[in-house]
Amino acid sequence: MINKKIFSVFSFIILLSFTIQKAAAQDSTIIATVNDFHISAEHYEESYVNHIINSGVNDSREERYGHLQKLINDILLAQKAEDFELLDKDFELYVDRARSKALADYYYYVSFMDTLSPPSEAQIRTAYINSKINLFVSQLYFESEKLAEEYYLRLKKGASFVDLANELYNTDAYDSTAGYIGEISYFGVDHKYAEAAYHLKKDEYSTPVKTSLGYYIIKVEGKKSSPIYSESEYLTKKKGMEEMTKSRLLTLKGDEFVADYMAKKDVVISTENIRKVFELLKSVSETTFRRVNGRSVSTEKISASIEDIELLKNQLSLNMPLASYRTGEEVNYFTLEDYLFWLPVLPISEAKNKTIASVGRGLRNHIFYDAAIEKGLKSSSYVEFKVTEATQQYKAWQVKNFLSNLPVDSIDNETIQLNFKQLGYSSRSKIFASGWFKEMKDFDSASVLKKRIDNNLLPISSLQREIFDQKLTSELGHLGKYLNTAPLNSINIIGTGEGYFLAYVEDRTVIKITLEEVRDEIEKKIKPFYNIVQQIKTERANADIEIHQDAFESLMSYYDDPVLRGQ
Repeated sequence: MINKKIFSVFSFIILLSFTIQKAAAQDSTIIATVNDFHISAEHYEESYVNHIINSGVNDSREERYGHLQKLINDILLAQKAEDFELLDKDFELYVDRARSKALADYYYYVSFMDTLSPPSEAQIRTAYINSKINLFVSQLYFESEKLAEEYYLRLKKGASFVDLANELYNTDAYDSTAGYIGEISYFGVDHKYAEAAYHLKKDEYSTPVKTSLGYYIIKVEGKKSSPIYSESEYLTKKKGMEEMTKSRLLTLKGDEFVADYMAKKDVVISTENIRKVFELLKSVSETTFRRVNGRSVSTEKISASIEDIELLKNQLSLNMPLASYRTGEEVNYFTLEDYLFWLPVLPISEAKNKTIASVGRGLRNHIFYDAAIEKGLKSSSYVEFKVTEATQQYKAWQVKNFLSNLPVDSIDNETIQLNFKQLGYSSRSKIFASGWFKEMKDFDSASVLKKRIDNNLLPISSLQREIFDQKLTSELGHLGKYLNTAPLNSINIIGTGEGYFLAYVEDRTVIKITLEEVRDEIEKKIKPFYNIVQQIKTERANADIEIHQDAFESLMSYYDDPVLRGQ
């Protein structure tokens, strides 16, 4: 099973390399057809892997099929975008940006691959051997390279790793396990982290390791290896190991390639102008609102929105240069307008907090895009694949947004009943209880008082206590959920996180919640999605849908090897 932990360490370049290799192939496998639209293997796989990463759910047969059905639904909705007249200038800009990003990515991949040799037999065998070994590690984590270097020097001078971990993590009391993170596998962590860790012997520590998340000093506490190494197993897994090793090489050497490439462009940044952009970006929120179970909730924003870009455009001159670079003898300028074009595909947190790095990332995209055009990559299979994918996503999103804002006159009873079960209401109960409770100072005082009552040294009637009679336990605050399960007719000590209580439950009545009691609540939750669901039902009833079962079953067999999932 694929889980979020494993795939969260797959950086952009891994997904990019897999997708580009498949999308560039001329014999792309079709796993399903929806009317006249084909769902290719690479379309499904990239979408599914992103789904696993973003949702945190585990991979399973049911999850795979469920995601395929979601893709089909989205395609059916996307096919209604023109009927609803939802394709405006924002759509054209979105597609243009998707094409530009795909071209930049493809040029990077093609150019980078030209500098790399395929993994050698020795490298693939090393990956196989390392996949049979798990390490037990401790780590010191830093956001600052300077601080990481300071701690590394202290280690070299003889400081204790555990002492430094207690200091770095500011533990309340001395912790002999400070910094210890437990067991890791070769393909289960960041590639740079893994390469550093697997070159260490027991009790050795690394120099500061730079990863996408920050800097680490790693110490190996122990190793555990599988005793079974066989040539037949190696040959069976060789292809998968080769792909993973290739992805690892791309990740390890990618930064170096970009740095060398950009160095040849004689890039000069305008610190003062970027500072102005930094100040401007303070007005952009890092959170956004989306609907979850019918409620509008605040969530972390990944990138800038169309509204953000429009707001920023009116604040400074779009021709303001942020950097200059050379193409041959010609000096070119990367302007605020160029940066704002790329901003929706850049991390918003980096843009706000590390604006120079964000501008550098946008400039890299800009330069790679120009190079891709010059190299004639505009009509490549990969670029067309990414544009088609982006077009479908945008159309589906627009249709969903349009339908969710249409009025809903009434919701049929069948849908209400279905959601009564699916939303978990059918398993809920109201619990009424009778008894008493008394708030205590701490556990010891509660224990002393309970013992006195149990030994008949103190009559209950003399206690200053709160008495409840056939009271809904949900109305008793943080204490209620404990009273739901407390043993009857005995005095219990309950610790709630809010304090300690003596509590006595004399009787308890459990009544199942009925549909009518929660009908209004269910309607409120499903209303934003009702029109969408009804539209999908209508489209499915009239659609020509074919799933190519054999192709779909074999699609993700690559991920069924537990070694390649970091297990």
